Amino acid sequence: MNPNRVKSMLKKGETALGTWVTIANPDVAEILSNMTFDWLVFDTEHGPLSIETVQWMIAATSATQVVPLVRVGFNDMVEIKRALDIGACESQRHSGQLCRIVRNVVLADAWRKRRRKA
Repeated sequence: MNPNRVKSMLKKGETALGTWVTIANPDVAEILSNMTFDWLVFDTEHGPLSIETVQWMIAATSATQVVPLVRVGFNDMVEIKRALDIGACESQRHSGQLCRIVRNVVLADAWRKRRRKA
């Protein structure tokens, strides 16, 4: 598994260039991933992208070094896990450390909310 290139760049103090994708077409993702971008964010919160479309869009970037990220619709563990399952931030070529941190924060927040209700 290759390390997350964007994470490595940021640790070195380098600039990582990317863009947000809201056009629901894998061709757009493929074209953008072949430009000079280091990362792409697929926005399922404010755009028309479904999780199925994003899966195809991430697959369209797989031949490049771009790091795919997904902005989920809301802070819901199921949505986050679905985004991770389709390759957001974690795949055979990217380290999933950031995603594991996000997952742990979400789990801790859910635990805290349940504990307050008790």
